[in-house]
Amino acid sequence: MANHTIRRMNPDDIDFAISQTSREGWGVPRESFELCLAHDPDGAFIMQCGQESIGMVTATCYLETAWIGHLIVVPQHRYQGLGAALMDHVIQHIKSKNIENILLDADPPGVKLYKRLGFSHVTDSLRYAGQVHISSLDNRPQRIQTEDIPGIVEFDSQHFGDDRRRMLPLLLQHATAAYVIKEEQNISGYGLSWSQESSVRLGPIVAKDQTIANLIVAAITQSFDDATTFAVGVPATNTEAVMLYESFRMKQTPASFRMMLSANVRSPSDKIYAIASGAFG
Repeated sequence: MANHTIRRMNPDDIDFAISQTSREGWGVPRESFELCLAHDPDGAFIMQCGQESIGMVTATCYLETAWIGHLIVVPQHRYQGLGAALMDHVIQHIKSKNIENILLDADPPGVKLYKRLGFSHVTDSLRYAGQVHISSLDNRPQRIQTEDIPGIVEFDSQHFGDDRRRMLPLLLQHATAAYVIKEEQNISGYGLSWSQESSVRLGPIVAKDQTIANLIVAAITQSFDDATTFAVGVPATNTEAVMLYESFRMKQTPASFRMMLSANVRSPSDKIYAIASGAFG
């Protein structure tokens, strides 16, 4: 670790962050890092060697859980233990907030490191991509309005397993489409989309069942032209979500692995039909 230091990421570092995720082919939009810094100004970190930025990692902290994302060390500085040093740093940051449940979506090359740090496999985190063509809707969901947010936050917390009252409004600020379904004024599902480098990402989508999720996906995808490519991530434990995306003929792309550092490892809710991203759940 000689000459290596770790400091907080700031908005001036976003160009570096995008250059690294683009090289890895992750398709992370600039808005993702802006959102990370807006939600957790002290939760994203840059590793430097002298004046050169050589690595990064982010943490998104909710009340009881935190998500680690965007762990990258530039290729010429790998295999020196720097990824482990970044992970140690971000884990200590999370624990300083009295959060003991830490999650991440691991690409295969990182699994060995995460296991060494005590993370356990929870489920596969599946990825799908493709065009989606759905017939016109008879029961079209409503666009999300400001007054819907408190109810969405309450509904979301029941199924996500934590309070995202700060995150969801930030996601909505960047959303390219956002819909909610109510049954007798009670929310039964919501979903949104946002832009990536070469596609539109679906998520988060939380719904009480597959029928509601289908209506939300249909409403979102019909907000774009027929040539649009959509991408979505979903826990493999939600078999209804898997069947839904396969029914749209979306193609499975390389999966990652949901891992958790906790004394009580638990599976994700089967009401999660799309995650927001691997970096913040």
